[in-house]
Amino acid sequence: MNHEQMAELIAVRSLGGLDGSDVALLSRELANHGDCAECRMIEDEMAETAAMLAAALDPEPVAPEMIEAILAAPAAHAVAMPDTAMPGRAADDLSARRARRTSLRAIVAAAAAVA
Repeated sequence: MNHEQMAELIAVRSLGGLDGSDVALLSRELANHGDCAECRMIEDEMAETAAMLAAALDPEPVAPEMIEAILAAPAAHAVAMPDTAMPGRAADDLSARRARRTSLRAIVAAAAAVA
């Protein structure tokens, strides 16, 4: 996995958007990549950015119907995940996860715009 792909996963992780299998994938890739100054820099920058985002806006209450719409939306955009237990499926797995995150980003962006 190259730095661009790892940065994408690190960014989503910094915002709390990775599930357990995504966190495990990122952890494996970082371990396989070794001690890397660029990866550490990416992690530090993403953590700092996430912290700034948390303080950027005052919290606003969200209408209950908006919460229901956001929670229902991922099911409408579900992506079939490949069998990750098979060797050589990491690229397919990453593509499927990237497609799922793209839908999640759209939902988060819409929710942020409404807020």
